[in-house]
Amino acid sequence: MTDHAARRCALVLLIAAGACLPLFAALAADLPVNNDPEAWLPADGPNRTAYDAFRRTFGSEEAILAAFPADTAAATVAALRARLEMSPRIRYACSPGSIAAVMREMNVPEAEIDARLTGLLRGANGEWVAVAGTLSAEGAADRPAAVRDVRRAVAASGLANVAKVAGVPVVVTELDRLSRPEAVLPYLAGMFALGLAVLRCVCGRWGLALLLGGTVVWATLGTLAGVRLAGGEMNLILAALPALVLVFALTASVHLLHYHAAAAGEGVAKVRAAVRAAARPTAWATATTAAGLLSLGLSEVRPVAWFGPAGALGALLAAVGGLVLTPAAVLLCGGLERRVPHLAVRRDWAGWTVRRRGAVLAVSAAAVAACSLGLPRLSAKVDAADLLPPSGAVSRDHRFVRDLITPAESLEIVLRPAPGATFGETLAVVREIAADLNDRPAVRHVASAALFLGEVDGWGAAGRMAAARSLPEAEAFVTEDGSAWRLSVRADCPPGRRAEVVNDLRAVCLRHVPADQVTMTGLAPLLEAAEVAIYNGFRDSLLAAALLIGLAVLFAVGDWRVWLTAGAANLVPLAAVFGLLGWAGRAVDVGMMMTASVALGLAVDGTFHLLVRHRDEVRRGGPDACGVRCAAAAAHAAGPAVVQAAVIAGAGVLALTASPFPPTARFGWLTAALLVAAILADLLILPALLAYLPVRGGTGADSAAIVRFPARRPVSADADELRRAA
Repeated sequence: MTDHAARRCALVLLIAAGACLPLFAALAADLPVNNDPEAWLPADGPNRTAYDAFRRTFGSEEAILAAFPADTAAATVAALRARLEMSPRIRYACSPGSIAAVMREMNVPEAEIDARLTGLLRGANGEWVAVAGTLSAEGAADRPAAVRDVRRAVAASGLANVAKVAGVPVVVTELDRLSRPEAVLPYLAGMFALGLAVLRCVCGRWGLALLLGGTVVWATLGTLAGVRLAGGEMNLILAALPALVLVFALTASVHLLHYHAAAAGEGVAKVRAAVRAAARPTAWATATTAAGLLSLGLSEVRPVAWFGPAGALGALLAAVGGLVLTPAAVLLCGGLERRVPHLAVRRDWAGWTVRRRGAVLAVSAAAVAACSLGLPRLSAKVDAADLLPPSGAVSRDHRFVRDLITPAESLEIVLRPAPGATFGETLAVVREIAADLNDRPAVRHVASAALFLGEVDGWGAAGRMAAARSLPEAEAFVTEDGSAWRLSVRADCPPGRRAEVVNDLRAVCLRHVPADQVTMTGLAPLLEAAEVAIYNGFRDSLLAAALLIGLAVLFAVGDWRVWLTAGAANLVPLAAVFGLLGWAGRAVDVGMMMTASVALGLAVDGTFHLLVRHRDEVRRGGPDACGVRCAAAAAHAAGPAVVQAAVIAGAGVLALTASPFPPTARFGWLTAALLVAAILADLLILPALLAYLPVRGGTGADSAAIVRFPARRPVSADADELRRAA
């Protein structure tokens, strides 16, 4: 094919890709946003089954609280409550005054009313109170609209400047807002600008850099469009996906540009040579990265399970952009700028490493062993407030209400009376359980039918409860037929200790009723199950990623000894970084659990390049090959490319630290740290290990081999000079 015909084909190909962009953008913009609690909890299991059964019996447990100073006028509080109940998304609203009125009617002593309200709608210091609006079925289906109704009611009551609005629906609504494209766009734009600058430095032409930027946008929007067509939803985890795909696409394009600069020939022949040279390492890099991401599909947390296949699709589209669209853009623009000054620093680190391989491995082993001792200290954490920017108003209000009035997470206890038990007998048992629960140090408040009733017995209590059931404040604690009684516990359940608190409260209940008569449910037990699912998913996805990537590397290098060596080197960054997290007492959250699999897929790219070069050095040496010299030569030749790819990927993921989501920002920091550790493992530990491997014609432990390389040499993007430098 002539250069003219090839350029026409390249133009048609780029126009076709550009024509897809409006469709991709429309599909990406149409992605529904869903950060509902149900989406983050395991879909199956006894905890979820019990929670669904509870909601069918008693309705939604979710409430929105509007807290304000206790000296607010009673008429203002009553007006706020009335406005809340006018919303179809609020089933009923209650205030300290309305509940106190019910208690008085139910013969509760005046001296006990304030104590029964403390921890529910009144702070322990008495300075703040709250009005709570429990969501209706319509409100649970549309939490953002319910939150808007509450905020409008607060503003209409003149409390907008002092009120603190909190609750799980408020947190979910804020997460949805921060997941939308307009919230993610600023740091993505900065990341894209950085990518354009990198492309301009590599290719030397702004026109070509802009075309290549278009291929990056094509891969990013194409991935989001694929998620939309597959029925996926945007959430705080998938909000990191565009940035990750942008890193993949940018790295693939930069690799192709360097292969093109080093290729022989001109025009279409040069582009073909570059594609042939880049195809194999790019394919293997894509395969290993996709394997690491696909392993996340094992997670029981649905957003994380979606992130894995979506990220693998992004890696595939980035490879297509690098091997198909990038060559077309290069051909259309007439190639790279002839001479773009670069400086490749090549110190004699390769020879130094293999000559001192014993000391390098000893120091590395000691450091990794010390870090690894922190791995057993790792735990998982799910905290609603931790998902929000700590300086944001929603996060501040959430913490304020949690600390001064009542926690947002509830623990629901459903008691089923024994057959033949009278109303009075069941009420007595509920009173005893509530009293014992209130004595536990973690419990802030227990709401039950007994909360509204004074000391009356037998049929008198039944009559009073029948009267109370006509009031919305009391109707949610006993079913109409009396077959199920509810105790709603507000307790301090810090992340990592939820299981301890739940088990303690369960033991209290079992002292009064048999196990088959009591069920523990609510958000607190479900979040405990989510913590277990996150930790198990982190472990399983990491093991699956290591297995899949290990098989890919074994197939690529064809030598089990080299494969074991590479496996040991690639586990070093994970053991070191996560061990340090354990020592620091940091728990694994939904963002961090993805990091190991993603970083392992990215880091093994550099390992693969070095192993392929090592195999070439062994083949080139033939019968006279020396293990020490082959290891040093491979590290010296592949080192700059490994560093460059890792720096590009690291700079890209660091852009995630600007995300409004703390888990996404931690994902960026942790992935960058793992990439730095992977560079050190590839440039120090892996060459030292390879130097010990026996090769044909020589032993790997040939200490007499003297390996020295030039310390520094200038390199330009001129094709002949780049070929000589390689």
